[in-house]
Amino acid sequence: MFSIGRTSGVVYTSGKPFDREVTDECDVFVEAKVEGLVKVAHATVKVTIEDVNDNKPIFVNQPYHAIVKPSAQKGDVIGKVLAVDRNINENGDIRYELLRGNGEFFKVAKKTGEI
Repeated sequence: MFSIGRTSGVVYTSGKPFDREVTDECDVFVEAKVEGLVKVAHATVKVTIEDVNDNKPIFVNQPYHAIVKPSAQKGDVIGKVLAVDRNINENGDIRYELLRGNGEFFKVAKKTGEI
């Protein structure tokens, strides 16, 4: 995944794509030596793979069912949906939105998924 310039010490990527969900960190071991001598030095370069928003959220524990009592009041929670995202940080933030289904009677909490 990496190469190094023999005289510059610059570490390059090889062009192979990185995927943080597969490997989030790599250790690159570097050796420096003086030609003709047996003296060597070693260093480790820890490479952290950044996340990109390359995964979509997935709903878990489906199907969802809810029962509403006739005495239900505005704001009563009747159920909750849950989605997960393999991305991290802001790339993994999930926001819920009610697309169809009697929006005049029901709302979904954008951050919690409570209905």
